Amino acid sequence: MSRSDWETTATSLGYLGEKEMLEDLYLTRKFSLAIIARKLGTSSAVVASHINKAGITLRKRGGANYVKVIPTPELEERVRVEGVQQVADALGVDYSTLYKVFYRSKNKTRRGEKKEAESLTPHPPPESPESA
Repeated sequence: MSRSDWETTATSLGYLGEKEMLEDLYLTRKFSLAIIARKLGTSSAVVASHINKAGITLRKRGGANYVKVIPTPELEERVRVEGVQQVADALGVDYSTLYKVFYRSKNKTRRGEKKEAESLTPHPPPESPESA
């Protein structure tokens, strides 16, 4: 799409121009680059380029899962009482982010780390009545 195509598309969708369209889709509605690209029939790289040219700051990659949530006993209790989805909504994160925080904190592993294997050593054999 050429620059004039972007302006034409924006006005046909009811926007004053390309910048207003991108501000609405990207900043107000919080659509991802990929979703905007799909709607406009182009690539996310082209959309990112137009957003930059319009003077709009790109968001950090990763969306809701990019947000760091630190597990605390208070937060864990709140999740237990209110539920994962309600607490996630209140914190402005995806429920899977909150779930992963508590799952990882309990298992104490991160990607790339090996989980400590449970002891598979056999128990000593029970004493026989003859040896006692």
